[in-house]
Amino acid sequence: MRLPPADIHGLADALLEAAAEVAEAYEVDDASHTGDEVTPGLLAQAAAQLLDLLKRIEAGRRAPESRAGDMVREDLARLGDYGFGLLGDLGAWAARLGLEARRHEMEMLALPLALWLARNGGELQTLEPAVNAAAAAANQTHDTRELEALYAMTGELIEAAAPDIRQDLEKGNPGRPWRVLNINRAILATRTHNPGIMEEAFEVLVQNLPEEAPQFFREGMGQMEALNYPPRVREVMERYYRKWCLQRTLH
Repeated sequence: MRLPPADIHGLADALLEAAAEVAEAYEVDDASHTGDEVTPGLLAQAAAQLLDLLKRIEAGRRAPESRAGDMVREDLARLGDYGFGLLGDLGAWAARLGLEARRHEMEMLALPLALWLARNGGELQTLEPAVNAAAAAANQTHDTRELEALYAMTGELIEAAAPDIRQDLEKGNPGRPWRVLNINRAILATRTHNPGIMEEAFEVLVQNLPEEAPQFFREGMGQMEALNYPPRVREVMERYYRKWCLQRTLH
């Protein structure tokens, strides 16, 4: 599996190529012309303008004399949300036009867009597109290096999450992106078979989702036997299971 491009130039190349194909398919498909005000062509133009702006912002951050480096976190978050919206709209058009590979690509490009925001001082006020993309990427690989790369990316998403997301006020919703992100990151860590990464992920999990931790470690212990994990992986999982399930039950 090839991970989505994790830099603005790779993101721009992939997005503009996909958007151009969707726009072209729209133009040759007479059945799709239903008086839509927002066509794939307009979306492709908007994406090109946004990407040009993001490139200039990144260049400005590297050149202190440029005013482009003065963007505040809230401004970057708004640009990010606009970008996620464009990806969603282009993906919907791709699905409508039968371009399933391009629809999937639009979904996956939410991850590098979120990473760009995180790496340029922005906060993520919308997590779901990037969380879904990371989960899809994880489901498509068993390669340890790719799993470790995805693990690092999900850590960046957690660090860049907006304060209101980190407060986790919707605890009754098991599908909330903050929960899914933290749980999936701990699963990714386990799949790397790297004890150090596992411990790091588990510590973040118990900090961010203390109510969820016991169930995660209970289910994790069940997976240790079912999937025949190596002893070094079992040792870490069992240690956290004892601490968060057995010892807390005894107290």
